[in-house]
Amino acid sequence: MISSLFSHIISDAALHAKWLNTLSYLENCGARKIAKCEHPTLVQEEMLKHAAEEFRHAHFLKTQINKISDTPPPDYKIPHLLGGMATLHYLNALDLRLLRQLRQLDLPSLAKAAYLLVTFAIEQRALKLYPLYHEALLAAKSPVRVKSILLEEEEHLDAMKREIEKLQYGPKLSAIATQLETQLYQQWIQAVYRDAYTIYEI
Repeated sequence: MISSLFSHIISDAALHAKWLNTLSYLENCGARKIAKCEHPTLVQEEMLKHAAEEFRHAHFLKTQINKISDTPPPDYKIPHLLGGMATLHYLNALDLRLLRQLRQLDLPSLAKAAYLLVTFAIEQRALKLYPLYHEALLAAKSPVRVKSILLEEEEHLDAMKREIEKLQYGPKLSAIATQLETQLYQQWIQAVYRDAYTIYEI
């Protein structure tokens, strides 16, 4: 289903522009969440690097839109995204649901644990979606490219895995994060699918 969805999106420049804008929004949302988790002074280099790369991914995806559209989406408002409210609240919903689980365990550093686990779950998803999107772009001979993002997402996931191993209940928590993200992903991709196939049927 995902490969055919990507092929459909790529075949329509306006739809493809919205998809790239959607990915840019999610990358930007992730970067802002990382920045929000930072301590005012005790900022680790890895977290700073990760936030910088996520912001750069958001901008890079915006620049890719210019390859296929003369009228790129001006912002991240719902009319300029695929998936509507499911996209807008994807990461926030994951964060909130995971925090509910973490509070039951009385962890010493709740914010850091939430950052690690949300990022872990999202990076896992990225490493499933981006390769399929990359292959669809190549098959369609699209000028859009996302391979550079893929390589950095792999590095991010490896870093999160190492940090989660240090957490109390690490394996249990990573499994919970994956399960929660999977539920939200199913809702999100269905919303994207509905938008992609109905948005121009007026």
